[in-house]
Amino acid sequence: MDTKLTISSLLPWRLVGIGVLSLVLALGPTSLALAEEQTEPVAEEPAPEPAPEPTPESEPAPEPEPEPEPATAPTPEPTPEPEPAYVPPPEASEGVGGWAVVDPETGNVHGVIVGTIDTFRSTEARGGMGSSYMGCHANCVLRFQTRATPDGNVAGYHGTQTRIDANGRATQVNDGSVKWDEASGTFKLGNQSGNTTTRQTLVPSKTSRDANGEGRTYNIGSGLIDIETSTTTRSGETSASVRTYRSDYQDLTVDASVSLPDVGETGREFSYELEVRSSADQERPSALDQISLDVDSVLMEEGYVTTETTVDEETGEETTTEVVDSSNDFVTAIRDVTRAVVDFLASLLGFGEAGA
Repeated sequence: MDTKLTISSLLPWRLVGIGVLSLVLALGPTSLALAEEQTEPVAEEPAPEPAPEPTPESEPAPEPEPEPEPATAPTPEPTPEPEPAYVPPPEASEGVGGWAVVDPETGNVHGVIVGTIDTFRSTEARGGMGSSYMGCHANCVLRFQTRATPDGNVAGYHGTQTRIDANGRATQVNDGSVKWDEASGTFKLGNQSGNTTTRQTLVPSKTSRDANGEGRTYNIGSGLIDIETSTTTRSGETSASVRTYRSDYQDLTVDASVSLPDVGETGREFSYELEVRSSADQERPSALDQISLDVDSVLMEEGYVTTETTVDEETGEETTTEVVDSSNDFVTAIRDVTRAVVDFLASLLGFGEAGA
């Protein structure tokens, strides 16, 4: 459909526009000013600029670590002089004395020489004897053994035995019966004779002293201590053994232990304190005779008993007594070995054999 715009329809809008224009003109500049005032933009205060954030302070650069000073080697302490393995006792400086020639490898004493502390020092300085002596090699050493006796003589103990064969040729053999003990500074003496063994210790500083351990005497045996002796006696298949101990030769008491292994199921043992003879008129100790009585008593306890009848000559009265059965072979054997033990102890104490 076509729409037609006619003049009559546009006229009212035109009139309206004229009216508006007339009104504007009538109001004049005031209205314009108002219009301008209303339309002038209001200046706005600028927004405050944000405060700048503080620039973080930079951390100070770490100080460089000081370079370590070059290590200096500690000043070495002076090396102490090595202590000598052996220091002679003060008695070695008293003058001449007995010096043992010792094999340092075995401890065997091959001989004893007369010497002084200077002899020892010169031997040490050259590293040994320097030549073979009594079967001991050139590196053998000296160890002080005995003090001189009042007259200046020197004696000592060694284990070298000289043997001469049928052609007259001599050879020297050391049996090890005398040994140096480096740890204690003493000499160990051992001797075997038949069934008897003796062991004792020699203390060099105690040699040639009196009963009080003082002065100077002719007895070098005063230095012997811990004296132990043992022996075994036999009669057929029966045996008895005895062991003794004496602290030193100034001690006049000997502790003795007698053992009869064949008596009873486990054997019997007896202990005694015996006195050493110290003077010519001293009587034989009764304890030696008591040993045989004690053995007879034990035999009776074991049943080796018989009866013995005696008749009183005046009254004719008979008395029966139990005694050891001396007709028994075992009793005879036990009494034989006991008698041998008593003889041994009597000799050891200085009283000779039993009954002597």
